[in-house]
Amino acid sequence: MDGLELIERLRRQGGFRLLPLLGNTGQVAGVHLTRFLPGGHLDVIQV
Repeated sequence: MDGLELIERLRRQGGFRLLPLLGNTGQVAGVHLTRFLPGGHLDVIQV
């Protein structure tokens, strides 16, 4: 599984929301994945 497949799987099956991360030049340098879980827990992944 490559990185793009993993990110898509996290979005579809894991319920993560995706936000692009911009580098110094304004280009997309990565992504920020977040999801809120019951009980007030927050999962964050940066790729």
